[in-house]
Amino acid sequence: MNSINETLEIKQARQQLKDVEQILLKQANTQNCYLFKQLQGKLTQLEKNIQVKVTTQYQNMLQPNPKVQKLPEVYLSQTKNFRKRAISTDVSNISFEKKNDTSFLIQKQMKTSNRQNIRYQILNDYENNLQNIKLDVQANRNTPHSTKQKRDIVKPVQHNIPVDIHKDEEIFVQKKRDRQKAQFNNQYKFIIKEGQRINCLELLNMKNHNQQDWIFINAIIKRLEKLNQQYKCNYFFVDGKSIIRLFQLKRIITLSDLLNCILNKEDIIQNFQHKLFIGYDSKDRAATHIQARIKGFLSRKKFARNMLCNNKIKIIQRQFRKFMKIREIRNQIKKQNNLYYEDFVKRQSDFQKDWDFIKLQQRVEIHIGSQEVSEYTRLSMDQFLQRENNQICRIFRASDQIQIIYITAFDISSEIENYYQRIFEMRGRKFNIKFIVPDNSSRLPGHMSILQKLLYSPMTIRKIRQLIFNKISYIMPGYPHSRYIKLCQSLNVPVYMGNPQLHYLYSSQSGAYSLLQRAELPVPVGASEIYDEQELINTLTVLIVKHQQIRIWVLKMDDSINGRGIATLSVEHIPGLRESLKQSNIEEIDEQSISIIKQLIKAHLPNKLKIAVRTLYRTSQEFIQAFLSVGGCIQGHPINDLKGSQILFHIEPNGEQTIISTLDCHSQFRNSIYTFPSLHNIDIEEQIQQLIRNIKVKQMFGYFTLELIVLDDGSIQATGLQCYINIQTSSYFYADFLGQINFMVCPIVCHVGLGKVMLKNFFHLCRMEQIEYHFETYQGQSFIFPDILQSQIIQMFSFDNEQLGCALLMEKSFEMIFKLCGFLNINYGKTLYESRYQYEFIKLETTISIYQMYQAL
Repeated sequence: MNSINETLEIKQARQQLKDVEQILLKQANTQNCYLFKQLQGKLTQLEKNIQVKVTTQYQNMLQPNPKVQKLPEVYLSQTKNFRKRAISTDVSNISFEKKNDTSFLIQKQMKTSNRQNIRYQILNDYENNLQNIKLDVQANRNTPHSTKQKRDIVKPVQHNIPVDIHKDEEIFVQKKRDRQKAQFNNQYKFIIKEGQRINCLELLNMKNHNQQDWIFINAIIKRLEKLNQQYKCNYFFVDGKSIIRLFQLKRIITLSDLLNCILNKEDIIQNFQHKLFIGYDSKDRAATHIQARIKGFLSRKKFARNMLCNNKIKIIQRQFRKFMKIREIRNQIKKQNNLYYEDFVKRQSDFQKDWDFIKLQQRVEIHIGSQEVSEYTRLSMDQFLQRENNQICRIFRASDQIQIIYITAFDISSEIENYYQRIFEMRGRKFNIKFIVPDNSSRLPGHMSILQKLLYSPMTIRKIRQLIFNKISYIMPGYPHSRYIKLCQSLNVPVYMGNPQLHYLYSSQSGAYSLLQRAELPVPVGASEIYDEQELINTLTVLIVKHQQIRIWVLKMDDSINGRGIATLSVEHIPGLRESLKQSNIEEIDEQSISIIKQLIKAHLPNKLKIAVRTLYRTSQEFIQAFLSVGGCIQGHPINDLKGSQILFHIEPNGEQTIISTLDCHSQFRNSIYTFPSLHNIDIEEQIQQLIRNIKVKQMFGYFTLELIVLDDGSIQATGLQCYINIQTSSYFYADFLGQINFMVCPIVCHVGLGKVMLKNFFHLCRMEQIEYHFETYQGQSFIFPDILQSQIIQMFSFDNEQLGCALLMEKSFEMIFKLCGFLNINYGKTLYESRYQYEFIKLETTISIYQMYQAL
């Protein structure tokens, strides 16, 4: 009973000691320090009393009878909640007798599901779990043991006493806290403010641990208090350990020594500058201080210079490594591209040799109607995705022998796919077509071409490989570009063209102009490959002076397509130019007259230039800058109202050539309506054969379009060449599928009213207006949908045995469109879509002019 009371007193004393300690940390005063010291003494006395009782009872214990006993094995799963201990399995079986009905030994015991015994561990606990005392076996104290033998652990008498299994962990945590507290208390840091020290726990610990020398230490602290009061400093944050070390030096204490004991010396040093070097060994300290300052200044200066040089060296090394890495990557890319090109050349050569066999077999055509034009051209195109898909008529090449894989930038709706499938059924052919959308198409920018999206879609490429596995296949390209070489390498198939770079070169205006000249075709007067403004002015001046009968001069960019990048200059619109030309003959013209004409052209060119698609460029000067950046050519036309014609021809990989068809373009520069075949008598077969021979020499094959103009006297001049499958060629595929060669096509019909019409309502109105195609007579009207009607773009075809009938059917189709969607304002292009984007639209007046032309014929 007495032991229990003593335990309670110890608990109460410890709790009070903790409370007083927290109060001292917050507010230190004499009363709290005195109370803390009393409680600490009381707690020490109680713990000593308990220790005496423990020792007394231990001496009265019986001598053990050691007998080694093997304990049962314990599995790890049974002891996972206990802290790991190094316990021997050989334990002495020792029994103890009770004395005074008090037991000092307890046993840890855990009951498991399989009721197995666990190892025993001896814990000496004094009822309140204050201490752990390991009992040392006294019986074997005089017996010598080997160092390798394991220490025997006493097996206690079993008692049914509950044991706290977390006791050891709590004791470990408590000891760790005590060590941290002792380490904190030994810092001996305190504050002197307004000439007085502030009593705190650290100062009391410092005094208790240095009782013998406290008189001398206290004297040093008083000198610091005097300094704080004399020089009116805010506070000193004093390091007690520095004071103790200063006392242990046993020498005269100077002002510098005292300042070294202050932790916030940098904040108060300015108050003591004038007295730092007064007194004992002041000259030596001053000299040392001066030398240290000079050495420090020189060292800092040297260090700064070294750091500057080091940073510059790092920048140079970093940039050099970056440059070397970029050059290495470029060389790797160049080497890889060369390998791709070598494989491409070999693959194309084998394709040309085996074409006689391939064209008789079942094969797969991968159609990509991509427009690989410049990024600015793609960005300035409204509804670019639908325009790329405008060559969807390629699917009508499908047959029992040819399977089509058509790559599109967006999903084709089920209604439109069923519409195309119905056309194949009416024609009695198998719908052997597979539409594929690149898997990353929605994640990539909208202005990227289909070919670019396909190259960045590895899953789609893998899918195409599976579709063409063990099948004869090749790519039917669109606008030529070197990216097709990478695609051929990825799919391991050839492409239906020659070298893409040559096709791109001779599809440009300058390249086509030079190729047509070498083929001895009649071409307009002009010049090509112009890249400088001064060169443009000089060339234009020479051409105007030499060819005074030319009234219109056309400027064409190399990458112009469908009228984009074309502008005209009329000589009659330049004031004073016609008069200057009349006054001087060509043979007698002097340099002064040429200089005057040159100044006139330079002054009036930006203002008199007429852009074909004026919404693309805000000013003529902007067009000139774009023209010079990509290069272009100049061509002269004797009349303003030109009639355009084209010739479609095909060169197979084995060299066989076929003239597919001729056609007429019914708008100047901007091709909006085509009529197949042409009404003009185009008799340049010999020149075309010469052109085909020149193309074969360059190992080029595929589909080509020769651009022509027809003059008033019936003569024909070649103005350009397109070395790829364009919208005219794809339209011919559809007409050939239906079995009619006389037709009229409007490849792009844009109307905002189409976005409000459902597809079934569109066909219902067609039936009401009797707009239909008769498969028996091969006559009527037909529509092609690149996308859903909400995209506001469709294609219209009219078929008849005579071209006048085609014009009448096309007029009827336009009337139905305007009846369904509404008429367009005459200022449609000036108000609603006045922007930098090209937005093509068709008006009813266009078909009226066509009808009048045929009526005149």
